[in-house]
Amino acid sequence: MSAAQSGAIDDSQESWIATEVTGPGTLTFWWKVSSESGYDWLRFYLDGNEAAALTEDPGWKQFALSLGPGLHTLT
Repeated sequence: MSAAQSGAIDDSQESWIATEVTGPGTLTFWWKVSSESGYDWLRFYLDGNEAAALTEDPGWKQFALSLGPGLHTLT
C-alpha cells in the first residue's frame, strides 16, 4: 500500500504528482479533496486525458479504472 499527498496551495496555484504504470490491470485508489466548491478541483488524468474530478469535500471516495496493455501516465 502506498500514499501520496499534494502540496499546499493558495489561490490560482496548482500542485500535481505523476507516475507511470504498465497495464493491463485495474487501478483502484481512495481519494479526498478539501477545497472551495466550484473553484478548486482535484483532477485525475490518464495519459493526459481527464478521467475524473472532485470538488468540495464529499469525504473519501473510491475510484477504479481498467487499464489497457502498455505504459500509462497517471497524473
